[in-house]
Amino acid sequence: MVCKLDKVDTVILVYLSATLAAKDLDVTNDMITSLCLSGKEFKGNRYRYFNKFDFSGQLWSSTKSIHPEIVPPLEFSDGGWIILPSGKFTLGSKRPNYYVIKFFDREEQKYVSRYVHDLTWKVNHNTLIPDNREISHYNTNGYDNRIKNLNLIDHSGNIMNTINQGKHKNCIPVRRIAHNETYIDFVSIAEAIRKTSKCSRADIMYSLNTETSAGLCSCGKLYSWECI
Repeated sequence: MVCKLDKVDTVILVYLSATLAAKDLDVTNDMITSLCLSGKEFKGNRYRYFNKFDFSGQLWSSTKSIHPEIVPPLEFSDGGWIILPSGKFTLGSKRPNYYVIKFFDREEQKYVSRYVHDLTWKVNHNTLIPDNREISHYNTNGYDNRIKNLNLIDHSGNIMNTINQGKHKNCIPVRRIAHNETYIDFVSIAEAIRKTSKCSRADIMYSLNTETSAGLCSCGKLYSWECI
């Protein structure tokens, strides 16, 4: 990322890449590199590379302690960002559902890719993930690797988290209909059970299959159910 500075060196614009900065200024990428390294003024402004101190309030930790086999070491912020050995910033390479980061592992003597959320959690907590645990995303967004969104949990708890938020492939969205025809939609049967009195999964499934009622309203009458 490249920062555009005013006369008193205040950042007035951030380009997500040198290529975007070059396109905006109608110059080459090499010219952007030269401006950032030299600090020379161009068309009334100076430019520099974005640095970790521009990430206001974010804390940074190195892989040196917890993963000395990563060479050169990487730095991870509690906001989900990574500083590469080149000095560039990245969230990782996007893969289905998650970000990964590629680095050289001196123990394996080759380049390997690992999940960013695993490394972010380990580096920020300076501890390894136990064999019977994994890292879950509280909001089930696998691309949101802020440390406050990462949770050390067992596999069944991770699956339950996705089910509760309606993100699991086996989730069934349902509608609970009261006797006065008002209704509430739930992202999953698991959520419906938590928010309905005297109702089990078997009750709701039976109701869906037989068009009978299940679950007790505060008025004492039963709810009807349908898939949505």
